[in-house]
Amino acid sequence: EHLEYDFKTGKGELSNAKGQAGIYYFSADKLHLHGPQTLSGDDVWVTTCDRPNPHYRIRLSDVEMVDGQPVGGSNARLQLGKANTPFYLPK
Repeated sequence: EHLEYDFKTGKGELSNAKGQAGIYYFSADKLHLHGPQTLSGDDVWVTTCDRPNPHYRIRLSDVEMVDGQPVGGSNARLQLGKANTPFYLPK
């Protein structure tokens, strides 16, 4: 929906971002790019399901990746279709 990106620094911000990274599909309300392979995100979901409306996904309030490795996230919840499950991890 919206993209601001500085090619020189590799920093920027995306809103309503959707995409694929390897076998993972994702969507995020906001993605904050802090440099190469380093980002944080708000209201994110991740899945390996390639359907337009995934059968399952993990929803997180926020996530953080540094050098391509996940280092944090909060309020993780498994979602099946559009239904949230009782499976929930606060951090």
